[in-house]
Amino acid sequence: MRGILFLSFFLLSFIISLNQSLAVEVKCEGPTKYGSEKDYILNVGKNQIKVMTYNIENLFDAVHDEGRDDYEFLPKDSPEKENCAYQSGYYKTLCFKTDWTEQKFRMHLEQTKKIIEAQGDLPDVLIVNEVENVNVASQLADVLGYPKFLVSSGNDKRIELAIFYKEDKIKLREMKELVVKFPGELRIKTTRNILVANFSVNGKPNKVLGVYANHWPSQGSPSAARVAAAKILKKGIQDNVKKYGKDNYHAIAGGDFNTIDKDSPHPFDQLTDTLQDVETIYRNSANKNDPNKMLDKMPKGSYYYPTERAWNHLDHFFVTSNLVEGGLMRAGIENFRIVSAPFAIKNNFTFKNGKCVNGIPAKYNVDATTPEKAGFSDHFPLEMTIEL
Repeated sequence: MRGILFLSFFLLSFIISLNQSLAVEVKCEGPTKYGSEKDYILNVGKNQIKVMTYNIENLFDAVHDEGRDDYEFLPKDSPEKENCAYQSGYYKTLCFKTDWTEQKFRMHLEQTKKIIEAQGDLPDVLIVNEVENVNVASQLADVLGYPKFLVSSGNDKRIELAIFYKEDKIKLREMKELVVKFPGELRIKTTRNILVANFSVNGKPNKVLGVYANHWPSQGSPSAARVAAAKILKKGIQDNVKKYGKDNYHAIAGGDFNTIDKDSPHPFDQLTDTLQDVETIYRNSANKNDPNKMLDKMPKGSYYYPTERAWNHLDHFFVTSNLVEGGLMRAGIENFRIVSAPFAIKNNFTFKNGKCVNGIPAKYNVDATTPEKAGFSDHFPLEMTIEL
């Protein structure tokens, strides 16, 4: 009897093991391809500016900065690696395991350049999330060819925001940062500042375009933390409207808002009387005026969350109503794009249960030593135009 039970148990274990191994090898039905590479090339005229926002996923150099939590992104033989011991669980293991080098940093710069070049000429304004510091931003500016850039001041101990820009059509009037503060009961000390650049349009000094770079608290924080960020963004825009006049001041807010549909209270409810979501307008109506008919050539979102197997809209462009209505300036919402070029997507991402998904962002691989295996980012960039 015991022999029969043992044999039955052995056979059952073998079948389960075999099914699991077969499941892991299951392939998705055909690779997903959105638009062709040429579909994402967005050429603009002299009376248009192109704006892009991109979370480039942890662009760090390989040198420790005093006071910053950059220990994961250091070479394995760095004496500072001992600080990984202060991390916990998965992050502690990852910190010790990651061997980040100057060569890998340079490769990440080049991979970022490849994505940004996928949409054609350099955007007039580029909002970037997840740069480590001014040094990293400066090297990225050199690689991309930007003459000017701004970086947030370091309120976050890990990553910052940057705005890169060309001066062919706009000139910087002023730069400021909006500090996001939280109610005491949230027990959150700091988050990334909102970086603001106000630009004048060349030849038309009364036209002012405000660019707001955002990277709100992650989903690890309660929705109330993102509500607080939304309130600060709204107040910052309203203050500039008062300063420059509602007919002259136009604003675009871009970046990673880390907000999902089930957030409650929902942060975007704070913005409805001040800002409108560009992607929502594009999908609902403006796509009809898109000459390239990109609606069916884009993914459902800019970020794929494997844990819930769902597309998220973490990245956004919001614009003031006067840009939607048109006047001194107009948002070219018909030119909205989620830049999901064929080389930047990952197919056959397989879960442990054998299910798989196609067409998600090719996340950056910190262990890779060649561009072919490095990937790009866990986010796709967004782009649009402003008609001057």
